[in-house]
Amino acid sequence: MTSETRTEPEHATYPPESTRLPLIRQIGYGLGDAGMNFSWSFISAFAMFYMTNVMGVGAAVLGTLMLVARLTDGVSDLLFGLLLDRTRTRWGRARPWLFWSTFPLGLGTYMLFNVPESLSASGRAWYFFALYVLIGTFFYTAANIAYNAFVALTTTHDPTRVSMGSIRFICTILAILVINAITLPLVRHFGTGRAGWAAVGALYGCVIVVLLLISCFAVKELRTWTKEEARAEAARDKQQASLRTRGVGADLVTVLRNKYFLMMLGITTLFYINLGLTGGAGVYYATYVLGNEEHLGVLTTAIFAPMAVVLAVLPSLTDRFGVWRINVISTVIAIAGYLLAWFVRDSLTGVVIALVIAAVGNASFLGTFMAYVAAVGDNIRMTTGHDVQGLTFSASSIGIKIGQGVGAAAVGWMLGMVGFDGTATSQPAAVVTVVSLSYVGLPVLIAVARLLVFLPFRIYEANDELRADGA
Repeated sequence: MTSETRTEPEHATYPPESTRLPLIRQIGYGLGDAGMNFSWSFISAFAMFYMTNVMGVGAAVLGTLMLVARLTDGVSDLLFGLLLDRTRTRWGRARPWLFWSTFPLGLGTYMLFNVPESLSASGRAWYFFALYVLIGTFFYTAANIAYNAFVALTTTHDPTRVSMGSIRFICTILAILVINAITLPLVRHFGTGRAGWAAVGALYGCVIVVLLLISCFAVKELRTWTKEEARAEAARDKQQASLRTRGVGADLVTVLRNKYFLMMLGITTLFYINLGLTGGAGVYYATYVLGNEEHLGVLTTAIFAPMAVVLAVLPSLTDRFGVWRINVISTVIAIAGYLLAWFVRDSLTGVVIALVIAAVGNASFLGTFMAYVAAVGDNIRMTTGHDVQGLTFSASSIGIKIGQGVGAAAVGWMLGMVGFDGTATSQPAAVVTVVSLSYVGLPVLIAVARLLVFLPFRIYEANDELRADGA
């Protein structure tokens, strides 16, 4: 607890804790994450493979460009979070951002997989980098920050927040399973090489727009503003900011000083480094370690299908045993799964079994992540009196962007170090070792680090104490 006086802004309105959302609206909300994954999971799983094996660009160069792009995302996440906190419309705060970012996200995804053949190798790399930055730093960031904030802006009921998180990630998992199962067959169906990838990019771009629009109109924010209310409140905020000399920097400091936010950021970064590694290395692992790129669908099913089962029962499990206890136990299970995967890494059957175990362990964090971030935002509000939910969600998403960027970049760097050439008919033996390390080796260490950060992360207990004290 900080030494600042806990005072609520006069204009703040917080509905009773019993606020809930009907299941049909929660499902509509969840479809939005499926839509975004037809952009981001598609890019994460296949962009490097497309650029190295179809467009002939070096893996190490791509890894560096992707990491640089992810670092710019960190700045844009904060900016969009701050803008969201200051947005007041008749639609609310988040919905306008989700609506307007939907269309460029779909178009950008198509263009990323439609690299002009007339460009040189360096020209193709810079074309990819420009689109990758536009998508990640602007289009996807605006959509994702707004989408994530819906959890806090549409309900204050913690079980509903957990349920929304579980449903959205079930939709995510289904989208990822579909993407990894049908992408390569679709590419072959539409035509070999560049033409097939461009056609799939166009198809997925349309899916993105439809699913995000459904999500945009499935839920309503608890607080909306008329034009007159928005102007009056903006003027009041400006006056209060001048009186307490509080601005963007002060809001950011407030978030960064919260120990639970820092723990959340660490856990999120580690989790998504793992996803970046496995997502970026998956198609290479199927192709060069298991000997058949078609195995990618089987591997992806092993990673994500068990999560859908766990997420379906997660709300009842967390209600009975507590969110923290479930996450700690689950992380230990994930560690055991990755250890087994490393020892049976050359066997498709063995790896599938091990990945299923790891998936059971990873599911709980995916399902409770949004509820955790909302709880951190509640903690900041109760300890400082400042409502910065948008900034809290955007700052948390930095861990997602940097984690995925570091994971994907590491795959590219390691492949480059061992002389990988996507256009060659054969690869050095070291490629098999590097791909195995990326896919099932490093995740062991990452899961152990995640467990160490999770142990002291008792945010719900801290919030209960604050409420008992009248915060």
